[in-house]
Amino acid sequence: MAKAKLINGIYTFDDDPRWRYIRGPFPKTKTEAKECWEDISSGLAMENLTEDGSLSTTETNRKERGILQDAKLLFTRFQCPKDVSEKSDYDLSKYVEV
Repeated sequence: MAKAKLINGIYTFDDDPRWRYIRGPFPKTKTEAKECWEDISSGLAMENLTEDGSLSTTETNRKERGILQDAKLLFTRFQCPKDVSEKSDYDLSKYVEV
């Protein structure tokens, strides 16, 4: 989803400053939003959350809070698709479309 731009020899992203975990701009379509929900879902998988055990409990909790803040922000405009929620290891049921 996030398109990198090469500026002065460095790749940069058009990141929305409200994001804590997701890269790129805030989605404008349901397709873009679904990609964000998939990123959130995969980020909340335990092996990604703990970075295969290399993060401390405090760092893991901080990362989880950041991802959940992104989920809450995304939910203000786009609800989580049911298929993404069902595949997720994390309980995203409070963000699912009704």
